[in-house]
Amino acid sequence: MRADTETRGGTRERREDPGRPMLTRDGAAAYLAVSKRTLDRLVQAGDLRTYRIGGHRRFRIEDIDSFIASRME
Repeated sequence: MRADTETRGGTRERREDPGRPMLTRDGAAAYLAVSKRTLDRLVQAGDLRTYRIGGHRRFRIEDIDSFIASRME
């Protein structure tokens, strides 16, 4: 198994690079200038990806920037 993966429950998950900036729900909503409810809707619709870290959801800034760029096209 590669060093950047770990096994949980029989499935492999890629561990995120700890140096990459991650945002909380509040931080992601502020970054997008939307309400937390709107952010939740974007996640539910599959427009934004979340990562579970220590039982908490986090958002990668790169994913949010990609979402913004896709909306600007």
